[in-house]
Amino acid sequence: MTGRLYSRLLEAAHLGVVVGACVAFAAMVGDMPARLPVHWGLDGRPDRWGSPHEFWIFGGVLWFDLLVAWASLAVMSRWTPDRPEGADARWDALDAQRRRAAARGLQGLMLGLDVPIAVAWLLIARQAATGAHREVTATVIALIVVVVAVIAVFLAIYVRSARRIERALAAAGLPATAKRPEDWRWGGAIYYAPDDPDVWVEKRFGFGWTLNFARPAAWALLAVLLLPGVVVALLVWLT
Repeated sequence: MTGRLYSRLLEAAHLGVVVGACVAFAAMVGDMPARLPVHWGLDGRPDRWGSPHEFWIFGGVLWFDLLVAWASLAVMSRWTPDRPEGADARWDALDAQRRRAAARGLQGLMLGLDVPIAVAWLLIARQAATGAHREVTATVIALIVVVVAVIAVFLAIYVRSARRIERALAAAGLPATAKRPEDWRWGGAIYYAPDDPDVWVEKRFGFGWTLNFARPAAWALLAVLLLPGVVVALLVWLT
């Protein structure tokens, strides 16, 4: 990865949160009971008991998020956008701005999500070990609220930045991307171009990338991206 797009400070902070949470839990788990509540019902009462090592699933989520962020940043850093007809130095500068905003916005989002997950992990493990079941329910609710708030803030920042760059492109009389306008469906939300070999394409509006849904590989990639979330949801529901 190049240092042009992503923030080394945010990268180091994200890695520190993940490693720090894992080290903290490893220090805790030796003093925890051999069996303790690992799942709670809607009434806040434990309905399944097991080993404290089952709480390592939170660490798995953190590492998965970190690896997804790294992989996404690697792709974004190496991506060379097609320059549309009529593009000039102004277009290059605005494109660099939206690519940098997308990369650092992704870093901020993933870090903002993983901090409350890490804190909740350690709190829930401690509360389970001490029998503070009501506190577990409060921690889970707080985690959900914080995660929703983080996503909402990120989307607000995303929309504001996207509109600013769109206005700058329009004011300069420059197209947003090199892709044909007729290949964008549903008001520009979906890109469908059977004759375009690209699977990932730059979004027509705002910044970031979307899939060319005319390519079978795009649907396979979408399934792979959604699979972990589906598996986690099934495991939570079944247990």
